[in-house]
Amino acid sequence: MKSTVRYILSCAAAGLIGWNAASGQGTPAPLAFGGIIDPQANVIRDDSGSLVRFYERLFRVKEAGSDSGVVASVLHIGDSHVQGGFLTGRLMKRFHGDFGNAGRGLIVPLRIAKTNEPYDYVIRSASAWNSARCLQRSPRIPMGLGGISIQSCAPQFSLHVGANPRDKELYAFSRVRVLHHPKAPRLEVVSPADTGMRLRPAYVDGNNPYVTTVELGREVTAVDLEGRTRQSGDSAVYYGFVLENGKSGVLYHAVGVNGARYVHWSWIDGMGAQAEALEPDLIVFQLGLNEAFMGGFNEARFLQGVDDIVRRLKERNPRAGILLTTPAECYMRKTVNGQRTFVPNPYIGPISRAIVKYAAENGYACWDLYSVSGGKGSGAKWLQKKLFAADRVHYNATGYNLLADALYDALMKGYRRYASVRPDYATAPGTTLYRRAGVLPSGGVRLSVDALYDAMNNGYGIHGIAYGNR
Repeated sequence: MKSTVRYILSCAAAGLIGWNAASGQGTPAPLAFGGIIDPQANVIRDDSGSLVRFYERLFRVKEAGSDSGVVASVLHIGDSHVQGGFLTGRLMKRFHGDFGNAGRGLIVPLRIAKTNEPYDYVIRSASAWNSARCLQRSPRIPMGLGGISIQSCAPQFSLHVGANPRDKELYAFSRVRVLHHPKAPRLEVVSPADTGMRLRPAYVDGNNPYVTTVELGREVTAVDLEGRTRQSGDSAVYYGFVLENGKSGVLYHAVGVNGARYVHWSWIDGMGAQAEALEPDLIVFQLGLNEAFMGGFNEARFLQGVDDIVRRLKERNPRAGILLTTPAECYMRKTVNGQRTFVPNPYIGPISRAIVKYAAENGYACWDLYSVSGGKGSGAKWLQKKLFAADRVHYNATGYNLLADALYDALMKGYRRYASVRPDYATAPGTTLYRRAGVLPSGGVRLSVDALYDAMNNGYGIHGIAYGNR
């Protein structure tokens, strides 16, 4: 593996982090773990320091101020636990409350594809569309980053894109990045749907063939878009929309598909290039559940699927931190003595251990939810606390809120530890290239996040914190 930062994130065990409800509109108060999550064990395993650049980005966002435009970007990839939006929606709001709201981030046309969609955005159309999902090995429509693609059935078509009216003030936006097939016709802004006032949008194609950026010039809460195929080579295929407000903060992009496994995401051509357009500082993988319902478990085959998609995304996004998570114990239906009943899924444990091993061997971070929540037999606690949905695989809203709070708590432990000892390097004429910069030397300039990351990767150390080549 390439050289990585050596940063030992050893932090003292802590309970729930403090929360200032006034720090962000609509930010939720954290739940008590209630014996479900062990607060002592609830940490991110990251011996290789793969999340250091993400933590540094958060630090820069925190100190920059809301009008600076400094953004930390997270891409969270998963299955049905992610598609519904309860888990990731709460994570997003917690980040927004502490670090600022840079916009709703990536939204995917799930409802047009005839599946469930998170509550906090709206993508609708009166036009006819075909759709495909990443669960198909060779889909009839080219697949996109969101695991869902839609293709217009007609030469002229329209889309309405915006925030759910309940959250429209929270998620107003001034920029839309359209993710699409490289040969898709441009979507033109007709008008901001919330006011009826006409805009003068600016369209920027950039260097990424999967993305067109539309600068709206002011904040709106919804837009109407129109497209038209103009030549035989056009492919009216669209993958999603990134909604941004131009402010400093966190953009939390969540993509999930019901039934998805690691291997399904690896089937998406151009996945790495499309993810690159989001400029992720952290990529979270929350998968492994559906592999436990295949009637057996082959570790080598499973890890090949994990490695295919993780490596592909890391190659195109080399500076992004990688965080893998393990599933908590859940149940499956089984016939026992002629009766259909629920039993603990026996494959969750082996799958979780395989993910932990893979992360450690490849220098990635891991949140081992399986162990943190008690391991074998722990499903009974979720059941007793009435946190499962009826299928005892998914969770109710309270269960997802608890999961989100636990992951956020673990990430913030790592962040606080890093922020307390972070090296602040600066360059200065005629001085050592890298130095502690509580006070910058004359003519000194703070290094960018990437330059700081490179400095640490190249073996520079400070105050006993080990950075170097792995």
